[in-house]
Amino acid sequence: MANDFYINFAEDINKYAALSQRQAGTVVNKWEETNVEEIQAYIGILIYMGLFGLPEIENYFQGDFCVCPIVRQAMTLKRLKKLRQYLHLNNEEERPDQQCADFDILYKARPALDLIDKFAQAHIPGCELAVDGAKNGIKGRFFLKKYLPA
Repeated sequence: MANDFYINFAEDINKYAALSQRQAGTVVNKWEETNVEEIQAYIGILIYMGLFGLPEIENYFQGDFCVCPIVRQAMTLKRLKKLRQYLHLNNEEERPDQQCADFDILYKARPALDLIDKFAQAHIPGCELAVDGAKNGIKGRFFLKKYLPA
């Protein structure tokens, strides 16, 4: 189940990198194709960064500010930024028409949402569950709002 997600994730990132470079008309930024192991390392780094927050991404790769050998051993800062630049979960060339009545607004994130749903069906939380009620304010409009009466 999860391995298929990583395989598709790596393929879609590679396809999007190639598409972006074709649209730009040049291959200035050299792209090395990614693989499942690198995607797993990337997601692991993101989880680590969420647990041990530092002000800047560069801080995880600097030895003088903070020692984060796990992050530096997994990949370089340059590669992390390249993966972030071409991050895609769906094939952009197969994107459905937005004018279609049954267009999925969350098309780009659908594979990750499906994986989360599968995880939620398989994992039943115990009594050690904590829910953070904090909300982050945003400026601007967000069209995926729901009205939740009290």
